[in-house]
Amino acid sequence: MERNDQSKREYSKIVEDSSTCPICLKLAEEAVESECCGFVFCQLCIRKIEKKECPCCRNSSFKYHPALGMRKLIRNLPVKCNYECGYIDSVENMSKHYFTCRLRDFTCNIHYCSTILKREGYLEHLIKEHSEVMINIGENFDKLFSSKIQKKLKDSDFKTTVKDKNEIIIYNGNSNKLNNFTIMRPTYFDEVIEFSDDE
Repeated sequence: MERNDQSKREYSKIVEDSSTCPICLKLAEEAVESECCGFVFCQLCIRKIEKKECPCCRNSSFKYHPALGMRKLIRNLPVKCNYECGYIDSVENMSKHYFTCRLRDFTCNIHYCSTILKREGYLEHLIKEHSEVMINIGENFDKLFSSKIQKKLKDSDFKTTVKDKNEIIIYNGNSNKLNNFTIMRPTYFDEVIEFSDDE
């Protein structure tokens, strides 16, 4: 049994190393693979590289392509919540958890408020400091959101942030923007979790 656990840990380490971007040292987000040396990178990280050479082997004719198999593998890797609430899920599902995690910091963007609070305090803050804006959104919900977006918001896989009374930014569970305003995209990948037979 001990040898089996050791093998699982070694395999988990190999998978994590193979799927870690050597630029940001996190699990590769939207993984792409180098055609010269086979290293995997985040798509966003590799696009920020100014030199047109491979960051790993320094090949001057650097080309890369989407690593579809690695993307699927990464999406299904078990990870712990970055905020240490004890929640464990796949990378794919973890982004949904972060929008409701009780230990995550929520930033209020109403009128550029920028107050940072945990979930319970954040809800109290909205009611106490921005009740007029929240009432305005509630009363005009049907006008602000199409029926399609209303349904998606109800599915709790979505969040909104309000910058002012006329500007609402809508995100989906993967932190992708659903309208045409500016978006700040958080990165939520953490370390891969190892499971043993008795868990």
